[in-house]
Amino acid sequence: MYLKSLIGPGALVQSVASAVVDEVRDFPHEWHRSGLGFEKRLGSEYGQVVISNAIQMGFSAIHSEDPRYYRMGQGNPFKRTFYAITSSLVVTNTHGGREIALGEIAGSFGSWAIATRWNPPSERTGSQILLYGGAGIVGKSLSNTLREFWPDVHRLFKRNKP
Repeated sequence: MYLKSLIGPGALVQSVASAVVDEVRDFPHEWHRSGLGFEKRLGSEYGQVVISNAIQMGFSAIHSEDPRYYRMGQGNPFKRTFYAITSSLVVTNTHGGREIALGEIAGSFGSWAIATRWNPPSERTGSQILLYGGAGIVGKSLSNTLREFWPDVHRLFKRNKP
């Protein structure tokens, strides 16, 4: 599971998607919109994915957290959405209980804090770490929500095919 989180399709798709968004936003602007700028953005995003996953897996192992997302799968859509969003901050432990997702939180904020070392000086601030660490948690919430509802959407489209 750990190796897949570093070099699997999810890590690559996440890195490329984030690099494309950053390229469109021209973020950080010091890297400019260019081939070299995109290379830097892609490398930075992939580095952050690797660091985030390494921190998350380490914390999760120490704290007996299970960082995988388990779908609720049925029931009220509002309840399922709430469950998906909160599952980025609360995880199941190996004893079957629920607890704060220290691994996810540490990975999101820690990866950005480390990434500031290779980002331009304008991005090396505490507020940037808080902003983009928080964005990482929001991204995880969105990913969980997609995982929760995608099988239902997929089934709906599959049923409507001729």
